[in-house]
Amino acid sequence: MHHGGIDDNASPLYIYFVNNGDASGGGMKVREMAQVVFRAEPDIKAWLERKALQEERSQNWLVGRVLREAMHRDEQTKQA
Repeated sequence: MHHGGIDDNASPLYIYFVNNGDASGGGMKVREMAQVVFRAEPDIKAWLERKALQEERSQNWLVGRVLREAMHRDEQTKQA
């Protein structure tokens, strides 16, 4: 399945803008984001949907937060 990469082996890269400046758009920062696709069992998907609604966040944000927390725990374990 092709998801917009340059060729079949390339990962798509998305760039979005975060406005951390004033209302006129000054101080615009660019953040690179890579798209990751994974499969989840139905109960995990249902939990993710409920949790996103409860926290008023996107499912993407929640998955990113959980993965980042796991990454930090893993790095701390390696340093100990």
